[in-house]
Amino acid sequence: MLRSLQGARGAEAPRKRQAGDLELIALTTAVPANTINQDEVRDEAAPYLAGMQHMLSTFGNAGVHHRHMVKPVSWYLESHDWVERTAVFQEAALELLVQVTESCLADARMEPSEIDAVVLVTSTGISIPTLDAALANHFGFKSSVERTPIFGLGCAGGATGLARAAQLAEANPDFVVLLLVVEICTANLSLLNVSKTDAVAFTLFGDGGSAVLLRRGGSRKRRTSRAMLPPASIFGQTREIWRASRFVRIPSVCAYRRRLSPSCARTLVRRWTCSCVIAIWRWTISRALSSTPAPRR
Repeated sequence: MLRSLQGARGAEAPRKRQAGDLELIALTTAVPANTINQDEVRDEAAPYLAGMQHMLSTFGNAGVHHRHMVKPVSWYLESHDWVERTAVFQEAALELLVQVTESCLADARMEPSEIDAVVLVTSTGISIPTLDAALANHFGFKSSVERTPIFGLGCAGGATGLARAAQLAEANPDFVVLLLVVEICTANLSLLNVSKTDAVAFTLFGDGGSAVLLRRGGSRKRRTSRAMLPPASIFGQTREIWRASRFVRIPSVCAYRRRLSPSCARTLVRRWTCSCVIAIWRWTISRALSSTPAPRR
């Protein structure tokens, strides 16, 4: 009887960690300081829901007790254009990203220079350059840090970002990957000219951010390629959603295309998976091959 129990315990023992297993090093979250009770939001919204008083019941049915918002309720009773809303998103999102990154690094007892890749997920605002670039400059990440901004996936963004971060970690032994998710939903909300969609959004959404550090076991390889441009070469910032601008100062990295050998271009195509990047490098390869002289016999 004793032997059978010992055998059963041995069978149920967790398997030993393999060298290629992923490790979640640290996980942190952060929210804005403003905490707003659901009843307070409902009372403020009631006068603006003319003809939609039945929508007030959604505040109680949502199962949300309180939210964290970057602005007080009074801000949402005022008119704000998209330039101002975008500025609110960029400032608040970067502040939350700095908080969660600092906490994550502190929990993991790591330095910013140890981060090899950053995956940033958001759907509620736009920033060009993306916020991960600003974060990299803030912390002084290594110039070879790989950046993968993911935009517009909504509720699926977190799971997709985790999958991409895991792929990066699995493909590179001892690669430290920082996954960041930040949403400033309330920057898009207004109680002026409110619709049913806006009313539902006010019952559900708040603001917040999170960070995860992932790593895979194995030997660490030194990387020397540059993936980050110096701050001086970044050409302008986005303040208005979908605003198209032409810039006089374009980074000289565009000139590197002519210097790429076909073999280097093929390597980049195999490494980069984004379809648009693949299309660009395929065009580069075709141009490079067409201009390469035939070998002499």
